[in-house]
Amino acid sequence: MKSFLFRAATIGAIAETTYGEEPTPSVTAAELFLAEAIEIAPSGDVVERPLQHGSVANQPHLIGRKWCELRFTTELKGDLQNVDSLLLASGMQKNALVYTPDSQIVGVVASATIYVYAGGNLFILKGAVGTFELVMVAGDRALINWDFRAIWTDPSATTLVEGTAYSSVVPPIFENSAFTLGSASLCIETLNLAMNNTIATRVCSNSSAGVAGFIISARAVGGSINPEAQDETDHPFFTDWAAGTLKTISALVGSVDGNKITIACPVVKAEAIAYGDRDGVRVIDTLDLRCYETTKDDEISITYTVAA
Repeated sequence: MKSFLFRAATIGAIAETTYGEEPTPSVTAAELFLAEAIEIAPSGDVVERPLQHGSVANQPHLIGRKWCELRFTTELKGDLQNVDSLLLASGMQKNALVYTPDSQIVGVVASATIYVYAGGNLFILKGAVGTFELVMVAGDRALINWDFRAIWTDPSATTLVEGTAYSSVVPPIFENSAFTLGSASLCIETLNLAMNNTIATRVCSNSSAGVAGFIISARAVGGSINPEAQDETDHPFFTDWAAGTLKTISALVGSVDGNKITIACPVVKAEAIAYGDRDGVRVIDTLDLRCYETTKDDEISITYTVAA
């Protein structure tokens, strides 16, 4: 009997031209990228069969609508091109060096085909659409947590393929971040920002497994910070929360062109606030924020740089 190591898994993605159709050529060893905590979750609706007969037991159930969920984490680094197809499939658009949200209201769904090699099998996830969260902790790597849904395709047994073009860029530590909330430079431990996309299932009787695909039907960009506490004269956290004061957010990850990324939100508003304890220091442990537009599709921007 074979056994497979959990960490022996590889993943890659490529943007689709037509939704749900695997591009040609598809994901090759050159499209594989480094990731961690790769989790494949086949999902489906259990159809019960409570048919009446001479017993109170049900008949064997069926699996109705089927799809696949995929979660994994990548490092926030470099010029983001290794995750470009993932950002686009998570409701972002790119203009020059800047990624911003894309409402896709005309029904053109950006999507990706994702390959996952794990457990001696190849999972091909077509029509993948998702959401993501940026997690930045002082003194640590900045990370992106991804969450996708895709059309179900039965996996096939195959030999694990190793990537041939992994990024050699070392992730910057989240430090010297020039973090600001409004005009105030604050000492924070953690900055989290999430797209919070609503992934709607397109149920269709004409489609395999009863699912035609997925689409982003809404988003609620938001996040949280945990700054050290201040009195209301130095920084009016509680007054701003009560008054609904609008602020901005900006933070820098990295310091060298080609490995420097700026995260910004032009309008943020606090929705929850509470004190907490960090090793005996009083902090605003819960400062939950919502991000809003100033103009269409600009609640958050992710700007990368290229090496000189």
